[in-house]
Amino acid sequence: MSNKTLSELAKKYATGKIDKNDYRKSRETLISAIMSGKINVEDIDFPLPLLPLEKTAVREKATKDTFEGVSQLSEATSTPNPTSSRPPLSAKTNKIFPLAFIITSIVIVISLIVLIILFYPKPPSTMVTETTNASNNTQTIKPVDAVNINVAGGSLIAYFLTQNNWTEVALNTFINSWSALPQKDRDMTNSTKRMQRLHDSIFKQFLEANAMSSINKEKAIIKQKRLIKFAEAIGIDDSRLTLN
Repeated sequence: MSNKTLSELAKKYATGKIDKNDYRKSRETLISAIMSGKINVEDIDFPLPLLPLEKTAVREKATKDTFEGVSQLSEATSTPNPTSSRPPLSAKTNKIFPLAFIITSIVIVISLIVLIILFYPKPPSTMVTETTNASNNTQTIKPVDAVNINVAGGSLIAYFLTQNNWTEVALNTFINSWSALPQKDRDMTNSTKRMQRLHDSIFKQFLEANAMSSINKEKAIIKQKRLIKFAEAIGIDDSRLTLN
């Protein structure tokens, strides 16, 4: 018997009667003989173990109870339940939630559109008109300060204040540009807030030069004289612009 031989070979190796190399060689030789058919291998039929009668009866009873339980469960499932037709609360909630989300999104979008319409900057009107007689003839009046952005004098002042350059060259350039404007444009600009800002800026520069006199009096006086000349050239009469 091959299995007996293999078993005996394993026992000898386990008890130390043969070493590892001898065990491997003998095992390979035996397996090769079995594969080539030199050694016949006989099948061993082992009898199935018999269960005790008590255990067999218990198992049959358990199988029967299980079968009956499955049958009752299937009958209960197939019987319609009047309460099962009602949709669960979670299903109603799942249907309500997308609807509420859609309504909320629509409200937000409408609110944004309204805000954009309300706060979007409107183009300034260029002239304010008023009715002078019953024939609906209109007379052009002086533009308000808010729309002086298109007046040449207002644009010139805005550019000068943005540059914030108070050197002699910058002041002379402004005087030349101001003198080149039509008298009408200069008159319209004189009553605007931009002209007032230029007036205040000149006085501020005058005060800064006055404060600098304690450090360099000669340089401060030169700057003050330049500011007085600049104010007179563009038609600003300010009694505060005087040398101490």
